[in-house]
Amino acid sequence: MKRRQLILLSGATIGLGSALGTGAFSSVTAERTATINVAEDSTAYLRLDAKNSSTDIVYQNDENEIQIELDKVNANAITTIENAFEIQNLGTQHICLSVSVSTGDDLSEDDIDDVLQFTLTDFDNEPNLLTDGPFEMESLSAGEDAAQNESSVTIRIDTTEYSAGSELVNGITFSAEAGSCSVDEEPEQPDTKHVYGTGFDDELYKIEISDNPGITATSLGELEGNDEVDTTPNAVSYDAGNKRMYYTVDDSNDGRSKLWFFNKDSDNKPANSDGKRLNGDRVVGSSWYEDEYYYIPNHDDTVYKVGFNIDGTVDENTKIDEFEEFNDGDSYTFGDIAIDSEGMLYASTTEGDFFSLNLESSDGEFKDDYGDGAGNLQLGFSGEEGDQTLYGHDAGDGEFYEITIDGGNITTQPLGKVEGGDGTLKFTDLANGIPPMTDIDEVIDAPPTE
Repeated sequence: MKRRQLILLSGATIGLGSALGTGAFSSVTAERTATINVAEDSTAYLRLDAKNSSTDIVYQNDENEIQIELDKVNANAITTIENAFEIQNLGTQHICLSVSVSTGDDLSEDDIDDVLQFTLTDFDNEPNLLTDGPFEMESLSAGEDAAQNESSVTIRIDTTEYSAGSELVNGITFSAEAGSCSVDEEPEQPDTKHVYGTGFDDELYKIEISDNPGITATSLGELEGNDEVDTTPNAVSYDAGNKRMYYTVDDSNDGRSKLWFFNKDSDNKPANSDGKRLNGDRVVGSSWYEDEYYYIPNHDDTVYKVGFNIDGTVDENTKIDEFEEFNDGDSYTFGDIAIDSEGMLYASTTEGDFFSLNLESSDGEFKDDYGDGAGNLQLGFSGEEGDQTLYGHDAGDGEFYEITIDGGNITTQPLGKVEGGDGTLKFTDLANGIPPMTDIDEVIDAPPTE
């Protein structure tokens, strides 16, 4: 088949496409200096017609050619030519219609859409052929009125940023391809989610999890510990609203936990300015929920929550009465806890148990018959509300897992490890990465909101 294009040029002509006798074509073309005649026994299968709407800028001459005179457009103005010309598919196939522009010396390709627009005005969504195209025009069925498949084209030219004499456009090309428009598919982006973690090196990390390149970790800064004890910061929870990462530091006297927080503005700062410790035994698992820090101490089965002042220091540290001894006094030693956006608390223990507790239920709906598939893992949720994923991490060998909970069944899918220059990077604890989360730089640089 022949392949042709339709071209509009400043001060030049556009010829109408010559007819192909079968009613089928692959494209219609007119070169800048060419004159395409219409066959005597047929009309053109792609029709451009300005006879009914001629202006000084766009008109159709006696030789059936359309001219567009851009040198007559005013500088520093917006010129709109409504129904500048008509375009119609007269063939037996659908066509895919598009427009491209060859720019002059004074117009960059990035600015084409700001200066020139071609709008199909007879369609409900009024597509702009330069930005919304390619645009599909249907073919005519036998006996159908040709006017039913006709559209007028409005031209809008914006020269408000350009002075007289500017060379903006060298050529405008209308292309019509037979068949449906093929849309180039965007390459599928990896589904990347993230949690936060504390390393054995006392560093705070943002941990990104995706299919490609896998699991990576970026250091956000160092968390201060207690040099008098051989333990690392633990029980991390992120306050996204105030850009603070809370964590526990062991007391050198009895190993109980003090609460600290970190951001770049304050570096590291005790959350209990009076030196008070959290309730109960050592705290190694926590989670952030509804602007409060939730935790369950080791050798306990009681839930506590901490509320804060504007400056990040502790306001209240209270026991939640509804969940006092939710397991009838049987105590746990924890791997970690994590709370999703709906208020469901999940916990792993060093004994290999895994349980859940509904913080939005009056009796907690305590459930501990999941088995031992996720015992002793560090836990953290990531993802949008209603579409969250629970991740687990083995601090012993460095493996990450995706944890799936289906009724009373729990499964863990290994995902890989974070490999660094000194071997596998391992984390003492994870914190949720549930939005709204701030960018990695904002976690470090932004001061708390007041």
